[in-house]
Amino acid sequence: MKTSRGGLVVKKFSFAKLPCFYYFEGVEIELLTRIGLALALGLLVGIEREFSQGREGEPLFAGNRTFALLALLGTISGYLAAKISPFILFGALLIVGALIVISYFLSVRNGGQLGTTTEVSALLTFLIGVIVAVGELFFASVTTIALVTLLALKPSFRTLTGKISYEDIYATLKFAIISIVILPFLPNRTFGPLNVFNPAETWLLVILVTGLSFAGYVLVKIVGPQRSIPLMSLLGGLVSSTALTVSFAQRSKQNLELSRLLALGAVIASTMMFPRLLIEIGAVNATLLPHIILPLTSMMAAGLIAAGWLWHLERGRQQTTEVQFTNPFSIAPALKFALLFVVILFISKAALDYVGTRALYFTAALAGLPDADAITLTIARLARESLDASTAARAIILAAVSNTLMKGAIAFLLGVRMFGRQMALALAFVIFVGVIGIILV
Repeated sequence: MKTSRGGLVVKKFSFAKLPCFYYFEGVEIELLTRIGLALALGLLVGIEREFSQGREGEPLFAGNRTFALLALLGTISGYLAAKISPFILFGALLIVGALIVISYFLSVRNGGQLGTTTEVSALLTFLIGVIVAVGELFFASVTTIALVTLLALKPSFRTLTGKISYEDIYATLKFAIISIVILPFLPNRTFGPLNVFNPAETWLLVILVTGLSFAGYVLVKIVGPQRSIPLMSLLGGLVSSTALTVSFAQRSKQNLELSRLLALGAVIASTMMFPRLLIEIGAVNATLLPHIILPLTSMMAAGLIAAGWLWHLERGRQQTTEVQFTNPFSIAPALKFALLFVVILFISKAALDYVGTRALYFTAALAGLPDADAITLTIARLARESLDASTAARAIILAAVSNTLMKGAIAFLLGVRMFGRQMALALAFVIFVGVIGIILV
């Protein structure tokens, strides 16, 4: 390339003129990127396996270099299969499978363990390389992260397995039945008076709420019962913040010196209600989130501030107590929730059609006392059809305020005076923020 500056001809050097540069353009640079990613993903799996096997004293089936080479082999064989013949990939897979089988039998023969985790991981690493070769880089990365996470959580899974009871397995099976077996057979259309009852949608909401509670219970099982009250409250709030408030109120009578710390735990559990409601609203009617996210997050922030104040008062006392949780899932409560949801849906729709928004607010406040989930899901659904978004937001906030007020009453009625007073001060701040949210929405 030539340019002219003041009558002088200046030659500019370009790397593109080098013969080797053309190999780094277009498809070639993309291929190099895939090879680099395959090596990185394989190395990530290999580092985890080498660390885990070395820590447990097991003989090394394959280290980080071998896993990186397996991923690279998968990428190269996948690339050549697309360019030349698919039999190249089939042959490479057979060779890798044969090497894994031979290595496994030799390991068992020399006194190794019968587990096949590392061997399966090696096969998956090869397939991850193939996924990279076909250009699904995000899929390959997510698969690798999931694989490494499962491998790294082995001690946690062992701990969880030791804590699982027969009742937990039975409850999990029932949850799988209602999630997988029943839902596909329910009609996805509306029935009945006011045309509001949709069996499939109602059952899907049951799965959503019970699934959140079930996930919280599993987290409690993983962490273990003997943890600090704040952490247990954070997890227990996913199971049932109302139930945890009742439990802590009763415990405050048995452990007077823990009253303030128990109040802290109950406030934290109550605060978990707000992100749970946001998840439920997002799952049912995401268009309502812009109208409700600021008030609910403000109430959550108020709860966290109140919890921080209680923690500041209690930070010098590092005591723990054991909190027992039972599996939150069973068929009967799920059916009761479905019935409650349909009844609230019918009443809310009738109140909206025949009386107006004031009746809806009254219904939301009344239904929110025992549980804010059902009325929240109901209003979120109505907001998709005929309910104004601002009205829906006010009704949901009112239900959350009503439920928070109910927890304060529980603290006063069932707990000692210290527990009730601390809960009242903390929750009053949350309710105040919620009332402001109702006015400003």
